[in-house]
Amino acid sequence: MDKYQLSERDICTKFITPAIQQSGWQQHQFREEVKLTDGRVMVRGKLAARIRNPEAKGGPKRADFVLYARPTLPIAVVEAKQARFAVGHGMQQALAYAEMLDAPFAISSNGDGFLLHDRTGLTQPIERELQLSEFPSLDDLWPLYQHWKGLAESAAVKLVEQAFYADGSGKEPRYYQRVAINRAIEAVAKGQQRVLLVMATGTGKTYTAFQIIWRLWKAKAKKRILFLADRNILVDQTMQQDFAPFGEVMHKVSNREIKKNYEVYLALYQAVTGKEEWKQIYRQFPADFFDLVVIDECHRGSAAEDSAWREVLDYFSSATHLGLTADDDRLSFVIRLPVLPLARPLPPEVAPEVTPEVGRLVVALEDELSRTGLQQALGLKDEKHFRKAYLLPALDSGLVEMTRPETPRSSKQRYRLTALGQRWLDAHSHGGAA
Repeated sequence: MDKYQLSERDICTKFITPAIQQSGWQQHQFREEVKLTDGRVMVRGKLAARIRNPEAKGGPKRADFVLYARPTLPIAVVEAKQARFAVGHGMQQALAYAEMLDAPFAISSNGDGFLLHDRTGLTQPIERELQLSEFPSLDDLWPLYQHWKGLAESAAVKLVEQAFYADGSGKEPRYYQRVAINRAIEAVAKGQQRVLLVMATGTGKTYTAFQIIWRLWKAKAKKRILFLADRNILVDQTMQQDFAPFGEVMHKVSNREIKKNYEVYLALYQAVTGKEEWKQIYRQFPADFFDLVVIDECHRGSAAEDSAWREVLDYFSSATHLGLTADDDRLSFVIRLPVLPLARPLPPEVAPEVTPEVGRLVVALEDELSRTGLQQALGLKDEKHFRKAYLLPALDSGLVEMTRPETPRSSKQRYRLTALGQRWLDAHSHGGAA
């Protein structure tokens, strides 16, 4: 058998799959050829067509292997290439897919061995080559995943392990919905009481919220839930469509009548409050009646400090609040889900969105360093990957700057932290950065 004549699929079947199984992974713990996106839709005039070619820009994305620590938790992505390529040739794709899935480990293989990239930064070097017989087991990766996500308590682990709702039709959350659901569940599991879910219009906020509520409810972490909206059609559509699986435990508050024998309540702000005291029927519930309050389109009515509807949230302040919005510019009462956990609260100007890769670069940049010096400090061999995933995003974030910005490619070029980068680093010096 001439290995160099084998296709990618042959490499997967003959070398990668056996290596994964020999390290202890069961068939139900990994999936092959996992579809991530369908491909971009191109619109020209009145015509629209989806890009079907996976090799074309904007084409469908598909991961060769996705490994799961639990059915809800992808933990590693493996990208295969033909044997004629270097072992790390697929790393760019593997890292892109791992970031899309919020998986901490990206692995590339050509059938001769593996190149593993640890996005958590908890093992050194971050990138290392492995023999075919050295593929990491779940027991190797799961403790690192728990540390990376801050899941120290058994109760928190049990909560994030709770399964998604499935109706047997094969419908499941899209990759970005899965990430939003998992991060919200993780935040609640770690005790965060205010969570904001920012998703663009049309990306399925209500379905995503349903899956969050379902998992919290099935795990008995939240036993009574209140879903608030400001338009009747939003409540009715939600009950009839995404929330339909709740069935008889679900109730819509109407006719200013309170019933306390349900578990999932849906209500209009206008139906539970008003200027006159007799209209404020939400007060007929004990203040600690609900464990979770979900606020649909929270930028509209309840975000302002002086909003008349805000008093409903204040009354149920002991509950966890989950805000849903596509517009977070005017929100003040909610807390973002940071990409990296913050050691302590930061003012907005000191809390930019930071990827794990940028976070590790900032931590490594103790003094002015050259590009090669930074690569060595991070244990990275691939210059192209280093620039794309680490250096350029760090420069764009405003945390890092060039000492010679007028000549970016100068042999004397060095990189250093900006004042913002130093403040970010100071805020993470007590273990906030992964």
